[in-house]
Amino acid sequence: KGRAVYAKGGYLNRILSAKLFKESLEQNFRNNKSLAYLVLLYSEILPEAKNKLESGNTIFKLITIARADLLTDPILALGAANFYSYFDKKNTAIYIIETYLRLNPPTPKLYSKYLDLLISVGNFVDAKTVFEKLLSAKRKTLPVITPFK
Repeated sequence: KGRAVYAKGGYLNRILSAKLFKESLEQNFRNNKSLAYLVLLYSEILPEAKNKLESGNTIFKLITIARADLLTDPILALGAANFYSYFDKKNTAIYIIETYLRLNPPTPKLYSKYLDLLISVGNFVDAKTVFEKLLSAKRKTLPVITPFK
């Protein structure tokens, strides 16, 4: 349910899908993909949070709980990268994405975030490589989280 609402896009749908993912985690915590989506959604709505430090602390705790999955889950890696990027820890965000990419195929959305981070820290050589790979990827109409080759 949460993924369907998230796919619709928009701020209110993000809030609603975050609520659905949280409820899913409350029902079943172990091996639940909702934790990764919750980190991603919370990191995406962090700029609109009333208390950014408290919200950031919540996201950090969720990332700490799911730390082992950072190497295998593109959704969690993207959420963690968004979180660290928001708090101006761009090199940490880049490290998370690069660590994920060493072991797994990229997703267009993760690669887009990677490109954004590389440009923001001034690493234009690597950014050019990432940009060229994104250009060669198949075009989709919605933000894509699935891996591409």
